[in-house]
Amino acid sequence: MDEILIGIDFGTKRIGIALSTTNILPASPIATLHRSKRQGHDIDELIRIATLHKATAFVIGLPLLKDGSAGKMANLASEFTRALVKVSPIPVHTVDESFSSAFADEDLFSRGFSAERVSKLRDATAACHIIDAWRKATESQTSAD
Repeated sequence: MDEILIGIDFGTKRIGIALSTTNILPASPIATLHRSKRQGHDIDELIRIATLHKATAFVIGLPLLKDGSAGKMANLASEFTRALVKVSPIPVHTVDESFSSAFADEDLFSRGFSAERVSKLRDATAACHIIDAWRKATESQTSAD
């Protein structure tokens, strides 16, 4: 059975959100949330979106450093993840999302989008790459077992 995944590109100003409803087709960007002053509001909105789409899991990107260690942003994303796990009715997975924003920019510019449009679509498109990274990581774990 295909999982319905909500990908999350966590940021201090915005949260990019993507949806994947099948293991065959690529994820689709669905929204960019502008961060609230109250973290609980952001989490409530993510749960609302997951419920609306009947999601089976969240996948949150952790922007690890080149050496694989956690820097400031990965630590903030981990804190957010722990808060989401406490209230989420569905599983919450994490995956290294290094370079997801760069990959998103590359995708969008290659399709002819302007710099202004790329900046608006970057976070949700990066969330698509986060879902793809998680799928690849779980596929390689499954094939190694």
